[in-house]
Amino acid sequence: MRPGPGTTAEDRAVFYTERAGLALSAPLSAAAGETPCGAARPFAAATTGPTNLVASAVFRDTRHLYDYLTGGLAGLPGVSAMQTGLIIRTLKRTGSVR
Repeated sequence: MRPGPGTTAEDRAVFYTERAGLALSAPLSAAAGETPCGAARPFAAATTGPTNLVASAVFRDTRHLYDYLTGGLAGLPGVSAMQTGLIIRTLKRTGSVR
């Protein structure tokens, strides 16, 4: 079962298995609105330093992540740099323990 077009970022996270942290140098408008390539983006914020945006995103698989980075995200106007870090394991966060 795959998520439909009307699902929220939280709903999509159940079906998506790959997580990544993104750091971007781009206009703040890149953090607003719908994400390209259907990636669920549970968090985005403005920062200071070498990059001005940070976001987390979840993907169906590594191919979906690659397509997002090379197609959808790279195609946004004004993106001049990006860094990606895969999230392999999360030790602590809010929510119930499974």
